Amino acid sequence: MSSKPPARARSAFQFYQAAELSAVKREQRELSAAARRAHASECALARASGARPPPTPPPPAPPGMGAAMGELSRRWKALDITGRRSYVDRAEADLERYSSECRAADAEATAASAARREAAGFGVGV
Repeated sequence: MSSKPPARARSAFQFYQAAELSAVKREQRELSAAARRAHASECALARASGARPPPTPPPPAPPGMGAAMGELSRRWKALDITGRRSYVDRAEADLERYSSECRAADAEATAASAARREAAGFGVGV
C-alpha cells in the first residue's frame, strides 16, 4: 500500500498563480524602489537648495504577499476565457490525474483490506 495519498488536484487559478506570482512580486518591488528613489531625490533637491526636506515619510517597503495575491486575483478576474484557457486545460488534466490516482489508491486499499480479512480468517465458512 502506498504511504502517501495522491496530491490534490490544482485549480486553474493555482496554475496561473504559479506562472505569474513572481512577476507580480517583481513589479511591486520595482515600483516600491522607484518610489523610494523619487523620495530620496526630492529630499536631496530640497537640501541642495537650502530648504528643509519634505516632511513626508519615505515610501513603505515593498508590499507583502497579501498585496501580491490581491493584484494577482485582480488580474485573473480581468482575463478573458482565451487568456484562461491554458490554465483551465492544465487544471482539467490535473483533475484527471488526481481522479486516476485516487481510483488506483482505492483499489489498492480494497485489495489490501481483503487480503488482511482473508489472512485473519474473516468471512471464511461460517
